[in-house]
Amino acid sequence: MLNNLEKKQMGLRIKKLREEKGLTQDELAEMLKMKNRATVSSYELGVLFLLVMFCAI
Repeated sequence: MLNNLEKKQMGLRIKKLREEKGLTQDELAEMLKMKNRATVSSYELGVLFLLVMFCAI
């Protein structure tokens, strides 16, 4: 299980990868079949974390 710091670091990594690929949060949410960009934002902030969903990035 990841601690809060690890979740935050992983969230920053997700954001960096998204930005490197030139994707908006809305576009990433659509790619990953998420409800909306707020969900992506929660992952990037380290609030939510399910690694399996981001294997597509």
